[in-house]
Amino acid sequence: MSSRLVVEVWILDDATAKSRVMEKLSTSSESWDCAASDTYISIIAPRLALFARDAMFLADPKDDDILLEVACGPGHLAIEAARAGVKKIIATDWSKAMLDGLKNTLKQESPKVSERVTPLHVDGQTLQGIDENSVDIAISLFGIFLFNDRTAACNSLMRVVKPGGKVIVSLWDSQKTEPSPTMFSVINTLVTYIKTNSNLANNTIPSTITDKDKMLIDLEKAGFVNIRSVPVSHSFCFADSDTLLKYFMGRNPVFDRLFLTLDEQQLEGCRRALIDEVYGKSSARDKECVMNGVAYMIIAEKPDSS
Repeated sequence: MSSRLVVEVWILDDATAKSRVMEKLSTSSESWDCAASDTYISIIAPRLALFARDAMFLADPKDDDILLEVACGPGHLAIEAARAGVKKIIATDWSKAMLDGLKNTLKQESPKVSERVTPLHVDGQTLQGIDENSVDIAISLFGIFLFNDRTAACNSLMRVVKPGGKVIVSLWDSQKTEPSPTMFSVINTLVTYIKTNSNLANNTIPSTITDKDKMLIDLEKAGFVNIRSVPVSHSFCFADSDTLLKYFMGRNPVFDRLFLTLDEQQLEGCRRALIDEVYGKSSARDKECVMNGVAYMIIAEKPDSS
C-alpha cells in the first residue's frame, strides 16, 4: 500500500479533525505522476534546483561516495552530483512520471554523467530494496517534510546510511523578510485564504511552520548525531503574474487538493490574494517579480561504529 503525503503547515488540535482533514489533503503517487507535466518540470523544479548546489556544498562528497537522493523529482540534485564527479547516485521517487523526467534529462547528458545516475522507483518512507549501511550520503530537497510518516522516513535513512555517513534534508523557513515576499509568506497567504473561504475553516488552526524543530527531533530520535541547521536562500524570478500563478496553482499536488475545496469565484479570489502578496500595490503585474526562497538545510550524521 502506497504511503501518503500530507501538507505539514496545517496543525490540527482535534485528533478526529486531523484525521478527516489529512484524508482531504492526502495525495498519492498518481497525483505526483500528474504533476510531472511541463509546468512542474519547466517552472517549479528548476527553482527548487537552485538549492541543489547548497546541498552539494554542505555534503562535500568524495568521488567514490555513493549518494542517495530521496524524493528526487526530475533529479536536479542527482545530475548536479554526477556532474560534480560523484561516481554513483541512486535517485529515488515514488512517482514513475517524475523518474521518466529524470531519464529524459539523462539522455541529454554525456555518458560520463548519465551512467552515474540510477533512477529507482521506491517509497521514500521505506526505501525498500536499498541495502543497510550502503550509502555514504543521503539528501532530500523539500521532500521528506511532506511525508506523512516522517518517523519512518528518518528511520529508513538511518538504516541505509553507512556509519559515519551524512544526511541532508531541506525545508522552508517560516520567517518573512522584507522587502520581497518569501516562499512561506506566499504559502501562508494561500492557506489563510483557503481556510477562510472553504469548508476547512472550522477544522484547522493557523500555524507557522515549525518543521525545522520537528525535523531535528525526528532525526535525533532515529539515532543521528551532530545535527545542525544552515539557513540558505535564493531569489526566484518570475516573468509575470501568469508564471507566478502557474508555480503555485498549476499541477502542484501539495495545493491541488486544497484548491478543490474552492469554487471558481473563490479560486479567482485566491489568485488575486497570491498576486497581491507578491506584487503588493504595484499595478505592473505583467512585469517581472521576485520572491525569496528562504530555507534551512538540516545536516545530521550517523554515529561511526568504530
